[in-house]
Amino acid sequence: MTTASTMTSLQLLFDFDYLESMDTMFQVRPLLKGVPKHEQWHHILIYMLDEACPGAVLKLAKLDFNVLQKCYQDELRIISRWDTSMEDLPDYMKLFFEALIGFFDEIEQETAKEGRPYCLHYCREMLKNQARAYLTEARWFNQDCVPQLEEYRRAGLYTSCYPMAAVAWLCGMAETGSKEAFEWMFKNPKIVVASSDIGRLMDDIKSHEFEQERGHVASAVECSMKQYGVSKEEAYDMLSKMVESDWKDINEELLKPSTVPRQILILMLNLARIIDVMYKDYDGYTDARNTTKEMLTAFLVDPLPVVA
Repeated sequence: MTTASTMTSLQLLFDFDYLESMDTMFQVRPLLKGVPKHEQWHHILIYMLDEACPGAVLKLAKLDFNVLQKCYQDELRIISRWDTSMEDLPDYMKLFFEALIGFFDEIEQETAKEGRPYCLHYCREMLKNQARAYLTEARWFNQDCVPQLEEYRRAGLYTSCYPMAAVAWLCGMAETGSKEAFEWMFKNPKIVVASSDIGRLMDDIKSHEFEQERGHVASAVECSMKQYGVSKEEAYDMLSKMVESDWKDINEELLKPSTVPRQILILMLNLARIIDVMYKDYDGYTDARNTTKEMLTAFLVDPLPVVA
């Protein structure tokens, strides 16, 4: 990807304007909201310019990052493999559906070996919940309906895709993904609702104009404007305050005793962190050409130099 007009993540090491912008970023995003490996990468870049940093410690940090990057590369290679045979589906859906079927098959095989045959049942049930929520939104769209905000947020719990992602992750957490953990997830505990709501609302705030242009169900922004008779900017402010309230709920759940292992609470925290990094300032998913591209290149393409 190296061209005269594009800097690689390693070239950013020597761009002091970029380093200064990183300082600003650290000031505006609390550490809890940052994706840990993303934060680690930034700190490594800074310490590479610090002659006082112990060389052995820095080398160990780089090796740790590079090993994880190799794991990411291997996983991407696996999920981007798949011949498609569902001829009746649109091309853009074939790869997704093939990967989904392969994923369920793998879950069934691996969790059966671990003595956890119940995992596949919970995956299917959560996927049904997500499909029902999508169907609800499709009906709203076809009927030109703008629902009440709370009704929209209830559907958004699933259309955020966070409960489905969390259940899928639980399938791979052999030591903590017990039947009790799945049952807990399906009761929609506060931290699951808060993390999912953050994902839905932050996405809507940054992407609703683009989505409305291409034809899309009314977002939380449109719901707020119609229900409360407010302007777009006032709706942004209202929804942003709801996001901050969700973060307070997450913090509360992390601090008090829980009936499930802490790793599961951190799972939901990590999902909220991802959306904060991707959508804090703009829609980094739809417009992934700049900051998001640089972040993914750092994670998936450019290893950190271990030897100077």
